[in-house]
Amino acid sequence: MRAKTRRSTYRSDIDGLRAIAVLAVLFFHAGVPGFSGGFVGVDMFFVISGYLITGIILRECRANTFSFKGFYLRRIRRILPALIVMVTTTIILASFVLTAFDFKMLAKNVLATVFMIPNISIWKTSGDYFSNAVDSNPLLHLWSLGVEEQYYLLFPLMLFLLIRYLHLKWLWGLLVVALLSGIGFAFWAVSFKPTFAFYWLPPRAWELLCGAVLAYYHLRQQSINGQRLMTLLGSLMIFLAIVIARNNDVYADFAHQILAVVGITLLIDGNSQRRNVPDLSHQSLFLKPREEYKTQSSHDLVLTRLSHWISLFLSWPLLVGIGRISYSLYLWHWPLFSLYTYRVHPDALLWYETTALLAATFVLAYGSWRYVETPFRRPKKWNDTAVIKLAFSLQSVLVLLAIGILYSGGFPQRFGLASSAYSAGAEDKNALQKDCHTDPYSSDYHFPSIEKCLIGQQTANAPIRFLVWGDSHANAVTPVFDALGREYGLAGGHATLFGHAALWGAKSNDDNATLNWLQFNQEQLKVIVDRSIHDVFLVGRWPSYVFSATQFEGTLGRNGIPNVLIKGHKTGLQAFRASLEETVQRLQQQGVTVWLVLPVPEMDRIMPRWLALNAADQTDVWLKAPYPERAAAVWPVFKELQAKYGVHLLDPSLQLCREDGQCRVAYKGKSVYYDDDHLSTSGSLLLREMLRPAFDAMKQGL
Repeated sequence: MRAKTRRSTYRSDIDGLRAIAVLAVLFFHAGVPGFSGGFVGVDMFFVISGYLITGIILRECRANTFSFKGFYLRRIRRILPALIVMVTTTIILASFVLTAFDFKMLAKNVLATVFMIPNISIWKTSGDYFSNAVDSNPLLHLWSLGVEEQYYLLFPLMLFLLIRYLHLKWLWGLLVVALLSGIGFAFWAVSFKPTFAFYWLPPRAWELLCGAVLAYYHLRQQSINGQRLMTLLGSLMIFLAIVIARNNDVYADFAHQILAVVGITLLIDGNSQRRNVPDLSHQSLFLKPREEYKTQSSHDLVLTRLSHWISLFLSWPLLVGIGRISYSLYLWHWPLFSLYTYRVHPDALLWYETTALLAATFVLAYGSWRYVETPFRRPKKWNDTAVIKLAFSLQSVLVLLAIGILYSGGFPQRFGLASSAYSAGAEDKNALQKDCHTDPYSSDYHFPSIEKCLIGQQTANAPIRFLVWGDSHANAVTPVFDALGREYGLAGGHATLFGHAALWGAKSNDDNATLNWLQFNQEQLKVIVDRSIHDVFLVGRWPSYVFSATQFEGTLGRNGIPNVLIKGHKTGLQAFRASLEETVQRLQQQGVTVWLVLPVPEMDRIMPRWLALNAADQTDVWLKAPYPERAAAVWPVFKELQAKYGVHLLDPSLQLCREDGQCRVAYKGKSVYYDDDHLSTSGSLLLREMLRPAFDAMKQGL
């Protein structure tokens, strides 16, 4: 009976910690105030998984009962039934909601989930976990499951071989070395390959290894001294991670991971002593004045009481219950929020919508746990052979469904031809993007020679008259430069860098990207000098280098200039002005005519999707620009450069917007944007008249 009590207490602690982790993620995705860093709940899950899995393997190896068959069968029973039900339901619901383009992306992620690489697929397709576009992927959250599944495949074999062929005392040292190496690699990855660090197993391995090291330590009937302090410190660190962390600089910030991982590790260890303290009352929040407390100092008594309350909270029946259904909670929450936001309410959810979605999540999660998870984890109900056959059969069905969706092009006929045409706008991008729009965050960054990125009239030995230089917004408008170049018989070049416009001396949000940015700028200036290029068009999403990527606020976008001292300037706006001014100066020193293209009006929704679902019966659509103050805030910089250096200003809003603030988002049945802020190829061609005076001037100057 006593052993059973200890096991129950232990499981209550772990379930309580699982509940904290899953609630943090749920409330983060729901936009609940105070949970801006709730995404660290996934980091906490990794530690808990590492702790539990390692503990199972070590205990079974010590008892000579471990088998790979048994281990993986338990994983299949634990993971696949609920996962398959959720994915199948998501496909069915998405068929009524997602446009053809996004339905195809869902199918790709279904295939990746079946083959246990959803994290890699999402890394390649969705990219930024925190971008506005991620609500189009109802399976986005499965990236973390991919990390865990890959860990389950590799770690048990490695651990088993180490236990079998090495003395147990060596295992401790190897685990610690692996942990320290993992931390070092993760720090490097966060600094130089931030999105890789977020999605892939190797940079995440240290979090799982933290749990593994602690499991080994506990197996030897040891725990770190000072459990009360560990409990309090761990709780404080988790609280700070959840409340303080922000998603707009998460890729370059290792601190939030440290807080969450170390915090949950300390909390697991701090509560491990409860297994040997059966007299902790669950009936009272206050410790009784027993004899041992009378000898404690007031400081020790406060620590004892606080740690006691935390332990009681973690074993609170409601929290324990949430912890037990935490896997199903995690599985179901994002598809509900994603599909609802996608179809019904693309803007910020109202409080009652959030409440209803959370309630629905809990109902579905309980049903999944009660009627799917629990039965399949009972060998008497489903024997091993039946589970394997059923899992293989259902996985095969999912593969066939996904292939069918891809082969059909996402079943565009679901919403009609007009809707399908708008949906196709998501793929209406610059054809040169693949080869000539490079990523400074890539470890193998290189920019191709100008000969591979020519636009306009391309004849043998024709001189390059103009260059389009900038970030992804420059890449997006390149088609209109290409069309006019062909019309006027002028050759041009295309040089664009993801998230980094022509700003000289500015800093990116990680050192590697900053170096690549500087190299890119130097390369373009050298090309301009060597090829005697006369005209340069500077294009960029200029407001995002001063403010956040999508909102008008004094914080910084992920790809923008950090709001720190740059060249002695205290604000992002000052740094932006100084960097753009230096670019203009360097160009004019080479006798170049500078054309500065002002910001393209930004929208607050993914336009091809919105048009396909809400305006398919209209061929010309106008919407009020939601962020006019963002462009207005940087406008004085452009006017100052015009007055001081005589640069030519080209304003896309004169072609795309009316005086009443309404901007064109659809023209002749085609989307003007391919997302919320980049012009589609069709949209860029609407800027012909804006650029025609520049091409007239270039033609006359020959």
